[in-house]
Amino acid sequence: MFTALQIPKAYYFAFLLLTVVDTATLLAQDGLLKDAPYFQETLSDYQEWLDSSHLSDILTISDLKTNLSFIQLNMQINSRDDWFDLRDIYQENYNRSICEDLIRKLSFQMALDKDSLIISIEAIKDDYPITLSYFNGDYLTMEKEPLLSTKGMLLLKLADVPTTKKTQTTGDSEHVKEVIKGYLKNHYEQRKVWGRKSRFVIIDTEGELSIEVSNLSKEVLDDFTIGYYEFIMIDMVLEQKGEYVEITYELQMKYGSGIFVAPRRSGYKDMEAKYSEYVERYRKKFRAMMEDVLGAKAIKG
Repeated sequence: MFTALQIPKAYYFAFLLLTVVDTATLLAQDGLLKDAPYFQETLSDYQEWLDSSHLSDILTISDLKTNLSFIQLNMQINSRDDWFDLRDIYQENYNRSICEDLIRKLSFQMALDKDSLIISIEAIKDDYPITLSYFNGDYLTMEKEPLLSTKGMLLLKLADVPTTKKTQTTGDSEHVKEVIKGYLKNHYEQRKVWGRKSRFVIIDTEGELSIEVSNLSKEVLDDFTIGYYEFIMIDMVLEQKGEYVEITYELQMKYGSGIFVAPRRSGYKDMEAKYSEYVERYRKKFRAMMEDVLGAKAIKG
């Protein structure tokens, strides 16, 4: 067997080079896996931070998984609504997202770049996964889209559309529009907040109807003790097909807080994310109202 002195220099340097390359390859293949024991040990420090910040009252660590190029912290929260409340309150109190602080602290304690981390949060009571990550300088929060549809379609026979003294039948979709506007205006203006009528705005163009209702309360979120202010947008497209009229509509709902005075338009938040059950229920209620007042048949939604 040759010693280092007996091996010719050219072969010796080639041998050293191959050894270095092989070692680097093995390290690259191991990636972060070689540091898995360190990450598991350091997880206790992260738990201490959650405890000291009282976040552990809401978030619970499940486990930590080490992969080749990133680590994934799996956590649990009781419900989807708890996550929404945590996210909103944290933003209000600290003027930054909970996503940023959870990732920033994990990055610091694990001595890893933020883009080598993923935090996965699962709501126990709901099928609602949340994934927090960092990519290209941005903190990202991925949440499951609500499984609901605020769109619908109605079909009605013109001969079945009810008439009133104010709206005599003209036998076309314009008459149907007048019936819809009259009914919805009467319905929403009765929903008073602090003794004031809701604000009802109509944009009426050929074949289309857009309605905005604001200064509204307990129309959608109807079982809250105090209640939010609510903003409802209704977009409709009416298409006449012989003796029938087809109506395609979409509902969009927002909520906002205010004391005696409704928030500005920009102060309302989309209702779907936090109160999807209420949105779905109201969609069904709205469809039933339209079927009743028009004598229509629901095709979809």
